[in-house]
Amino acid sequence: MSVALVVITDGRRECIERAIPSALTQLRGDIGSLVICDDSGDPVYQRWLRSQWPEFTLICAPGRVGYTQAMQRVWAVISELPDEWIWQAEDDFTLDQPIDLDAMISVLSTRPELAQIALLRQPWFGNEVEHGGLIEALEAQGNQFRNVTDGHHWWVQHRALWTGNPSLFRREIASIPWPNRPYSESAFGQQLIALGYEFAYWGKRRQLCTHIGTERAGHGY
Repeated sequence: MSVALVVITDGRRECIERAIPSALTQLRGDIGSLVICDDSGDPVYQRWLRSQWPEFTLICAPGRVGYTQAMQRVWAVISELPDEWIWQAEDDFTLDQPIDLDAMISVLSTRPELAQIALLRQPWFGNEVEHGGLIEALEAQGNQFRNVTDGHHWWVQHRALWTGNPSLFRREIASIPWPNRPYSESAFGQQLIALGYEFAYWGKRRQLCTHIGTERAGHGY
């Protein structure tokens, strides 16, 4: 069962030139389709992407359309991929250690209620730094997280949100429409929760990826 690697970028060359090598080095499993979705609208950047990673299919927006429309385009691309599984990452994340995709697939295959298994990043927003972690900040807002195991693997299961952190999910998740509204990522998570889905962070509250961006890029969040 192959896993498509889909990287979303918005023109941050200094980030993606670290993010893609990290993913190609650290992901362990059958990697199938390789796709870069670019929302920069910058032809110079796009030419650089093609020259740097010719093995990737490059999907370009005609201009900067904003986060919501960019994700709707990504969803349309994912829906047409031949791979059953999708590894999605934004252009400003590196992986801290090898990631066993087959292990994650084994959990998702036996837990149909899980829409996504993501990697935990370092605390970044102010409230996360204040509470000592991303999960801790979400718990302070009343969300519940629980450690779960199948006897071989551990994950932290929750119903808090869909995350843009590097993550694995079934291709069929992209058949659920991405909402056409502001803060669409949060709205998509709520939409999945209403359908009965839950989410997970891989491992036991351990940081497995690093957010290397210095600011949130793009517009129209």
